[in-house]
Amino acid sequence: MRNLFSLVMAFSVIALGRVCADEVLINGGKLIPISSNTVESATYHLNFVWAHRFSDGTIFLSHSAGVHAVDEHGCSEYSTDNGVTWKKPEKGIGTVNGINAYENLKGEKCSVGCSSRQDSDVHTVVITERDKATNKPKTRKCEVKFPYVTSIGFLHRDCIRLSDGRLIVAGYGRKVNAAKLHNFLLESKDDGQTWQFLSLIADDEAKKTVEGPDETTIVELKDKSILAIYRVDGNGPAKQKRSTDGGKTWSAEEKSVSFGASPHAIKLADGTLAVVTGRPNLYLFVDFTGTGKNYQKICIYKGSTSSYASIIETAPSEIAIFYDESDFGSSRNSSLFNRIVVSRFKLVQDPSIVLLSLDDDPRAKEYTVFYSPAVKRLPQDLRIATNAGYRKKSEDDQAYLEIVEIPERPHPVLRMVSMREGSTRHGSCWSSLRSTNNPDNATKVKVDYEVRIMAHDVKEPQIYTSFVIGNAEDEKRYSGGVAIARDFVRYLHNHGWKDIKIDNSQGFHKFSMQADKNAGTYNIYRDGELIATGKLTDTKSPLVIAWGDGSGGFRGAVDLSYIGWKFE
Repeated sequence: MRNLFSLVMAFSVIALGRVCADEVLINGGKLIPISSNTVESATYHLNFVWAHRFSDGTIFLSHSAGVHAVDEHGCSEYSTDNGVTWKKPEKGIGTVNGINAYENLKGEKCSVGCSSRQDSDVHTVVITERDKATNKPKTRKCEVKFPYVTSIGFLHRDCIRLSDGRLIVAGYGRKVNAAKLHNFLLESKDDGQTWQFLSLIADDEAKKTVEGPDETTIVELKDKSILAIYRVDGNGPAKQKRSTDGGKTWSAEEKSVSFGASPHAIKLADGTLAVVTGRPNLYLFVDFTGTGKNYQKICIYKGSTSSYASIIETAPSEIAIFYDESDFGSSRNSSLFNRIVVSRFKLVQDPSIVLLSLDDDPRAKEYTVFYSPAVKRLPQDLRIATNAGYRKKSEDDQAYLEIVEIPERPHPVLRMVSMREGSTRHGSCWSSLRSTNNPDNATKVKVDYEVRIMAHDVKEPQIYTSFVIGNAEDEKRYSGGVAIARDFVRYLHNHGWKDIKIDNSQGFHKFSMQADKNAGTYNIYRDGELIATGKLTDTKSPLVIAWGDGSGGFRGAVDLSYIGWKFE
């Protein structure tokens, strides 16, 4: 029922073409959701999304269709009304391409590409220009001399015009006999008529990375320096380098955003640097300083996706993020449909917004996932949990979350109220962490939290915390869970429930669940004392950890001081 409720809610959002999430506060500003619309949906896979917006508002969108590396092929759409409606390219118009696109000084829509498995020091670049009057394409070729022998994977992601008028585009390849990839920069000084090799950005001769530098996004910062952010591992963090001489030479390698699959960076009109990337999930990284040194992370989408996304600025401080919700060849997408989605946001700078980070809490280092209300932000605002039923407090809400200052604790607590009986607004109340926060190779998990019961006239359990441990590919996984009531603790034991009489009515109590998949059991502690050992329950549920009032008739009110999950 819980999954069905979530699916219905999600479908309602899609059908209305809007988002119901609250704004997300970050240091120095906030991200305000505007709308979310489907560009295309299909029963087959849709992945790898590239988008480019031209000065007349036309957006070119490219993506793949079909199972990755099996039967996939390229697809495209275009929009002439800034992304409101979408069309397939008509016969005779020519290929619509969203990758490596640029606009020449005559106002023609252009793109540039190069790919060759042949080891050589000369490679052919193909330039496509669409006649401004007829929109028909004309294609030219240009030979580019490299200072070394290499194959070319792709010119990838960006073709940008610098403030000095030059066009630059990044690419990647593999030098002859090299173990890892490298990335490089091409330039055009004549508006895209010819292209030349400019520089090698990064190499990995020491073989320290999984892939070597490959998929690269480039952006000219407000100080006129060039920042290159690039992938070195499809499931790991990105790296970055800087150039202060127009792309001729590059700085030492720096840490960058914490995900690296096909990063896409843009500089907004106000100088803000925005980067979209992921795997797993999809994240927006925001740096209001525009330097690439102060990234803040916001989760845009949790679920199966290639994480190849694009970001464009559609109006001052308004961004559109294009991405796929698709299986990506791994049977992770439970939806009947795969989608290409565009989500729009207002990204507002506000220096008066100053927030603490969970990383500032020393307890956070002890856990894989940690939440404390000390940051004065709700779990859903931090995007570490999904919630249904719970909302921010309003006059007639009987199911809400609220950050509350109390004298009993030096920092705020999260008040979780779920008095569902008689509520006309919410049919269920729960929060959960999705499977992507739960490593699927873990065999042990420890869940620690501190709570106090607040509804003293409620006899049934008022908060329920559970976990699922195992491997995402296993047919059977294992779960356990604890429900806390005023006068007893109820815990899951081998598909059944057991109760322990214990007084929880006064003050805060620390609870801990410590599970061992191989042993098949989990221990339950209260205030450091072992109170029960439960037998793990086999389940086919996804790898999630749920917390809140659950779906088993639990209701009441509790104050949560902190909660943390540690996986081994």
